[in-house]
Amino acid sequence: MQMRTEFTILFTLVAISDAVDGFFARLLKQTDEFGARLDSTADECFYDSTVIWLFVLIPQMFIENLVLWGLLIFLGLLTLVLMYKKIGIHSIANKITAVAFITFAIYSLIFGYNIIFFHIVMIPLILAAVEGLAMYAKYNGEVPPEARSVFFE
Repeated sequence: MQMRTEFTILFTLVAISDAVDGFFARLLKQTDEFGARLDSTADECFYDSTVIWLFVLIPQMFIENLVLWGLLIFLGLLTLVLMYKKIGIHSIANKITAVAFITFAIYSLIFGYNIIFFHIVMIPLILAAVEGLAMYAKYNGEVPPEARSVFFE
């Protein structure tokens, strides 16, 4: 239990740093394409490792929701293949998804898995994945960095 508490604290600190890094980069005018690429790569590693850690720490969440996880993995792999070597989309839906998913992860690590909360968080996750694919299609594979949404233009 001690290790889980330490992990939760460290995980929360990483999530906070992920949330504020872009803000400070823009505030200090320290933005460039390399930084955007690095941020997207770090985000992807963070969220993918979050899924792995949740699987290790709360396997029940995956066992009870195989179809949803299968759909998310399929959409994620499809997006990865289509957008290989491109800067990740920092859309409104992706930002909402990040907040919802990390909040769910922290809640689950502290209080335990809640299936209703899980299903609520799956809605923006699926919408963000679909929006990413729609943006890819709309811009013929060349999504501009300033593109934020196909739902709210």
